[in-house]
Amino acid sequence: MKAESRGVSIAVITDKATSPLVLQADVTLVGRTNLKSTIESYVSPLSLINALITLISLRNRRRSIHRLANFEQLWKELHMYL
Repeated sequence: MKAESRGVSIAVITDKATSPLVLQADVTLVGRTNLKSTIESYVSPLSLINALITLISLRNRRRSIHRLANFEQLWKELHMYL
């Protein structure tokens, strides 16, 4: 079932406003990258993603803290971060 038939808004994060995905989106966030340089930088799109995650987590702090604690436990068990 398509998102719009369920009343769900579609957000797109892309590097160009001319992306074909823009036509499907209710909200478009453009995070440009400079891939023509020697060092590729994804700072802009990652900053957008980080801001969205922060906003969503602040809307329901208790649930977010609970989920983060679960992830922290899993990461500890898997020795992801020493």
